Amino acid sequence: MSGRINTSLVTLKKLKEKYNNIHLISFNLDNYMAGSPLKYWYHCNGWRDGPFHVSHLSDGLRFLTLHKYGVYFFDLDVISVRPVTDLRNFVATESDDYLGSGVLHADFKNPGN
Repeated sequence: MSGRINTSLVTLKKLKEKYNNIHLISFNLDNYMAGSPLKYWYHCNGWRDGPFHVSHLSDGLRFLTLHKYGVYFFDLDVISVRPVTDLRNFVATESDDYLGSGVLHADFKNPGN
């Protein structure tokens, strides 16, 4: 599950030409997971089973990035109608019973990380 980003794709080329603030990077997932709380999860095969393995990897990377760096994360289909910069260390719920993974924030080195 590693590889280089194919910048020859027309859509990526157009994005890079039009927006100078878009930077594409490649990274090694084994190295990113190494020494993290998710390294054992990543190297097991359970999350790779089934039709949602890409979503599972995406969620894992999202939570690991949150843990490592502290970030705001919003799914692309989320629209904020007010500034969120005053909100700290939160997770949005999907329902009364379930936490979501589409709207998150953690401060860098928050004890909860």
